[in-house]
Amino acid sequence: MNANERLAKPWVSQAARDLQTARKNFELHIYEVCCFLCEQVVQKLLKAYLLLKGERRILTRSTFLLAQMSAEYEPRFASTYDACRRLDIFYTPSRYPDALGGSAPWQTFGEVEATEALAAAKSVFESVGELFPEEWLKTAEERGD
Repeated sequence: MNANERLAKPWVSQAARDLQTARKNFELHIYEVCCFLCEQVVQKLLKAYLLLKGERRILTRSTFLLAQMSAEYEPRFASTYDACRRLDIFYTPSRYPDALGGSAPWQTFGEVEATEALAAAKSVFESVGELFPEEWLKTAEERGD
């Protein structure tokens, strides 16, 4: 494994774990956490891809901007732009009441938003995931660790 792969692998592994955790939060009706984790799944996958490509200064947290940066290496990332735009919306307001004008995130984000976030995260995970070794995409439970 080269240096770029060593840097990228834990990001991919955590993204897989975050997707699993997002699904569990959805099942438990903890929708605001599900929304945030879905954004995190994609942010981590895109950062992992950029690390594989040798990028070291990845300062943005915008999944849309990360997808644009990734598309400079691989044009297929352009197909993730719409999903990334939707996911960027969840980054701050799903966690902080002051981002919502004083309403608690758990009171604002519901099943509709969580369903949309999961669909967007799964879409990107499936399209980008094939660029990583299959073993990296499995959680410890799936590997039997």
